[in-house]
Amino acid sequence: MRKPPLFLSALAILLALVLAGCTLGSDTASRVTPTPTKTTRPLFTSTLTPTATATSTNTPLPTDTPLPPTETPQPPTETVDPPTEESPTDTPLPPTDTPPPSVPTDTPKPKPTSTPAPPTDTPAPQVDYRVVEQRLMSKEENVAQNHFVLIRVEDAGGKALPGLVVWDANNPGQEAVTGTKPEPYHAEYLFWDYGGYQLEVKGANGEKTGVVSTDVHKIPVDDLIVAGYCTDAANCNPDELVQHFCWYVTFRRTW
Repeated sequence: MRKPPLFLSALAILLALVLAGCTLGSDTASRVTPTPTKTTRPLFTSTLTPTATATSTNTPLPTDTPLPPTETPQPPTETVDPPTEESPTDTPLPPTDTPPPSVPTDTPKPKPTSTPAPPTDTPAPQVDYRVVEQRLMSKEENVAQNHFVLIRVEDAGGKALPGLVVWDANNPGQEAVTGTKPEPYHAEYLFWDYGGYQLEVKGANGEKTGVVSTDVHKIPVDDLIVAGYCTDAANCNPDELVQHFCWYVTFRRTW
């Protein structure tokens, strides 16, 4: 029977405490106008916010990002160095190798040794005079139908040489002397018969002319065509060409 009073007394104490809390709250409420500031509930909400702030504290991780750009400019600085060092050192090497080919210096040496040999062969034909012209006088020139040979003897430079005798050794009684006629042909050799003549400079080791004659049968057909006596070989009949003929002969000295 004693237990009930104790229970009641405990309830009474609790009620007293509740009422005391209420009275304390009413006093504070009269002093502070905003009621929300009194509640401690937002403190619980604030305890949740630090978790968000913790995430925000993790955001400064991007501060690590500027580190890679500082490393990236390093490779280009290394790539620039090799071309500057290698390229100039390699380029001067080939020009140093180019001068060694001294082949052209050897080529001109054999040439002068071979060139002087031919001039020794040129004086081989031991003649003083050469026949440089033997031509039948054209039909237009030989209007008077003369019968002689007009002769010119000249030096190696083409200058006329007077006082030389031209003859045919087979007809020693007949001669032509240069300088007795006006130039360019300054000597005249007459045909006294229809026989052929081979002329040369007397007393010299020289060439002789081919056969020159005033007889049409002793004149080659080609010479008659060139001189205008015939149009062609088929129409060239020597028997129809009854007239006298003349020649031009030039001797040139070889020295």
